[in-house]
Amino acid sequence: MKATELTFVSSVAFTAKCDFALYQLRLKADYRFHHICDIYIKRIK
Repeated sequence: MKATELTFVSSVAFTAKCDFALYQLRLKADYRFHHICDIYIKRIK
């Protein structure tokens, strides 16, 4: 697997974890992780 492919796969996995964490944190009304994910995802795109 190339480094770029690995980066893509890990970023997708991270995004999926973010989505799951966001769902859980939304229930707790805690947006700190949401903010970190937003920054990370914007950097990917």
